[in-house]
Amino acid sequence: MVADAFGISLADVARAIGKKLQTIHQTPDSDGLQKPLYPYERIASAIKYTAGSLQPALKIWLNAHNPTMPNTFPVELVKKGHAEQLADLWDDTLLGHPD
Repeated sequence: MVADAFGISLADVARAIGKKLQTIHQTPDSDGLQKPLYPYERIASAIKYTAGSLQPALKIWLNAHNPTMPNTFPVELVKKGHAEQLADLWDDTLLGHPD
């Protein structure tokens, strides 16, 4: 589950993707949830590819200072619904694109 892997509450995930918590509880595999959850998969896949395993690398990255985000932690951006932008940053990193 995304919430467990990212170390955030299910309510945080619901807010971040603009869905009701009840919807996530009742239909976690619905097609309507898969698209907004895809950026989380992209982040997790990139970290797993880079680190060789998902945990603890994901939680370390989420809670570490990052020079591309000097005023916040990645976990805070995830909670605010910016997982897509973070996934794009990972794509750029893996492709060797400069900032």
